Amino acid sequence: LRKEKVLLNFLYRFRPYETNHQLIRLGEVGDGGYLIPDDLDDNLACITGGVGDLIGFEYDLAQRGMNCYMADYSVEKPPLSHKKFYFEKKFIGTKNDDVNIKFKDYFSKISKSSEDYILKLDIEGDEYKILPLITEEELLRMRIIVLEFHYFTNIVTPMGFDLMNLIMDKLQKNHT
Repeated sequence: LRKEKVLLNFLYRFRPYETNHQLIRLGEVGDGGYLIPDDLDDNLACITGGVGDLIGFEYDLAQRGMNCYMADYSVEKPPLSHKKFYFEKKFIGTKNDDVNIKFKDYFSKISKSSEDYILKLDIEGDEYKILPLITEEELLRMRIIVLEFHYFTNIVTPMGFDLMNLIMDKLQKNHT
């Protein structure tokens, strides 16, 4: 019973929150489309880890004048082009080598002090490795965070629950 209560309290963290912003949908109609707060003014850019073949979300942002910084080693280039797209053929990872770049180093390379960011990660499970390494200072630069959590059912294991709880504590320190 105690474990069930702890799990239910954890899941309650994912409830909807009221904000001062309407939600808008950007991207594809199915997978690749996201509901985000319409808080897209004032020097906002997007950082995407995991490009794949669906980048309607980034295209919609670029059409609104936003720079879109994308990283993914699994593709040669984004499937669409736009003058606001900046692509790096590397996975956002936990080390720097020919295939990977640490989030910290990628962010240092592309960030501008005048920009806030939308962070969008769809990196097939590597979010559990990357998110604990993103600093609070870096997260504070993220106005909007869009995440796809893979293998979410692992929260029923002690290690999976502890990791997800750690990540949610970090994310919800300054974000809802």
